[in-house]
Amino acid sequence: MGAGLLTLALLVGGCGGGGEETSAEHLISKAALLKKGNAFCNKKNEELTAAFTPFVEEHRSDDVQFAIEHVIPMRSAEVKYLRHIGPPAEDAEQFEKLLTAMEEGISRAKQDPHSMLESEEHFAFSRAFDIGLDFGLEKCWLA
Repeated sequence: MGAGLLTLALLVGGCGGGGEETSAEHLISKAALLKKGNAFCNKKNEELTAAFTPFVEEHRSDDVQFAIEHVIPMRSAEVKYLRHIGPPAEDAEQFEKLLTAMEEGISRAKQDPHSMLESEEHFAFSRAFDIGLDFGLEKCWLA
């Protein structure tokens, strides 16, 4: 079970995607974006954790299959939600880099699901992880 929890911790790491233009009058403050984004990601982390227990109880030990079934859809939902919120009034460029990195991670994870279980630079979401933590969306990366 310890290995399963380690795998779950690795799977939980990520938030982000591509780029839409938003007018200046509709920009959210970075503080408000971080509050909403971290709350949403925290909720998704809780859902992922809740899904992990029945997966293990079903005696399914395929961590890659769990990642395919749960992590990719979770990351896609996070990208969609963050896009809906829109870029912050400050740090809009870093926000867009984060979303792009997240979308790249999702694409990589779909092509190579094992990359969701890798560490450091081999992890599908490593670039998004670094940008996300630096940006302040730590709940998108940590359970």
